[in-house]
Amino acid sequence: MYSGEWKNDLRNGVGRAVFKDGSSYYGDWKDDRRSGRGSYDFVNGDKYVGQFVNDQMHGWGTYIYANGNKYVGEFNNSSMTGQGTIYYANGERYEGTFFNGLKSGKGKYYFKNGNIYDGYYVADKKDGFGKLTFANGDQYVGQFVNNNRSGKGIFTWGNGDKYEGYFLEGKMEG
Repeated sequence: MYSGEWKNDLRNGVGRAVFKDGSSYYGDWKDDRRSGRGSYDFVNGDKYVGQFVNDQMHGWGTYIYANGNKYVGEFNNSSMTGQGTIYYANGERYEGTFFNGLKSGKGKYYFKNGNIYDGYYVADKKDGFGKLTFANGDQYVGQFVNNNRSGKGIFTWGNGDKYEGYFLEGKMEG
């Protein structure tokens, strides 16, 4: 069901549509497609507010999940791709680059326990060079593989003691 502006028998301008599955959209239409600024309510309770291009979430927007998580950032063809921030319901957050909905590239993750990771991600996992600063003052600077400290790195304890060497699956080696 649609109520709004029409042009040449196509939805054009501002309008509201309620779809057969119960989802709804309110916003700009162009040639019968969601294009421009709008708000989409999903059946599962999720909500998107932002830019649309050719019926896709595309450009800058905010995606609010029913579970309390919230993403604010860039979308490309309905996927979180580009710069953005995701706020987790548990108080944690990630600021950085996304690709196809996953943390990918440079980013900074703030853990609810006070730890902070500043480094690179591949497919949602810490991978590449990074710095992990612990709330207690300890710090690791070096390589990560598959979410673990792996490769060359430096671990510095809060008291100033230091280990410089190799790590394997999160443990000091050598």
